[in-house]
Amino acid sequence: MVKIRVENAWKEYKKKSEIVQALKNVNVEFEAGKIYAIIGRSGSGKSTLLYNIGLMDTLTKGSIYFNEKNVSQLNDKEKSRLRMKEIGFIFQGFNLNKNLKVNENILLPMFINEKYTKEKRKEKVRALLEMLDIGDKANRFPRELSGGEEQRVAIARALANEPEVILADEPTGNLDEENEKIIFEILKKLSLGGKCVIVVSHNPEIKEYADKIFEMNNGELSKNLY
Repeated sequence: MVKIRVENAWKEYKKKSEIVQALKNVNVEFEAGKIYAIIGRSGSGKSTLLYNIGLMDTLTKGSIYFNEKNVSQLNDKEKSRLRMKEIGFIFQGFNLNKNLKVNENILLPMFINEKYTKEKRKEKVRALLEMLDIGDKANRFPRELSGGEEQRVAIARALANEPEVILADEPTGNLDEENEKIIFEILKKLSLGGKCVIVVSHNPEIKEYADKIFEMNNGELSKNLY
């Protein structure tokens, strides 16, 4: 059961001649089996924190631990391998390959995972499509889907390698109210199934689904609000 700890995390960016403090001494823990919401204004540091937890960015100072292992000290190859096995990303813009069909988009992350045979990959794709109620969309291209369907494909792709951690950056930002609810319910179900789900969102509806809610303000993370 994964546990993530962010310890004394700082992130600085240089913007022209100015130093921007995107994260300021952030300390927080996340556990498996829960859904966490990080709310706050644009530019507050929410996505910066998420991308550092996901090892897609590097802290200026501080550490990130996965099950007491300091993953901040891993080299790029080791970080890539950890991301592949342990972390699934869901983005606001879906980030699907428009030239690939739905089933091919979901297959992509599995090609670098040695645990899957060709037949196992196909079985996994079928199972994910059925789980997310898009089994009839396997041979469609993203342009033939609604926004909600595209996001469900993106979630299926994030789950392809059976990660323990799901990181979602504004996952309902491009969706209508009905599809917002569907996506939040899927994320909640994943947390109840044992995943550690961390969601960055402007959407106040996330509060109805989150076990813990944090607020980012000017690079600083509040304690649990609820």
